[in-house]
Amino acid sequence: MVTQYLTATEFRNITNVQSSEYTDTQLNQMIASATVELDLRTGRTWQGVQTVTNQYFDGTGTNEMYLGRTDIASITSLSIDEDYNGTFTDVTASYIIFYAGTGRVVLDTARYSAIEASVFTKGNKTVKVTYTYGNAAPTDFVKNLCAMMVLQQLRPEPVQNEMIDKRILLLRSDSISDI
Repeated sequence: MVTQYLTATEFRNITNVQSSEYTDTQLNQMIASATVELDLRTGRTWQGVQTVTNQYFDGTGTNEMYLGRTDIASITSLSIDEDYNGTFTDVTASYIIFYAGTGRVVLDTARYSAIEASVFTKGNKTVKVTYTYGNAAPTDFVKNLCAMMVLQQLRPEPVQNEMIDKRILLLRSDSISDI
């Protein structure tokens, strides 16, 4: 279920679109769609902090990989199937370097020779990770961006698309966490 990033009333206050132009039902459908698109395009969510348990990833054959989300807050556990036999070896959390804001995970083989696995075994579903991700609530920046995306559906303008794309890039950036 999608938790919309703004209400129809908030949208109207931001954009000055009147109720005589579009009903709340129409706006809510477009806001829900823009919310999903915003999450997909940024690799982040503001629909609350969530936990994923034992998600499988394809290994890279190197000591680093990306988990595909930029808003991962923490990694609770990480295991690797080194022999493709379905038996996963747990990696000690202190041997893992996690770069918040990027989704990048590195096995710290340079500092820890006793690490349980030196690479993310290349192959289908050879890495298993439990992690938390997401933000508790949308910021004003996110609400305004969502409103811009809906307004672009209602009144398309090329300049507006450029502004939306630039703001999406800001949200994807690993140095921006609270906008």
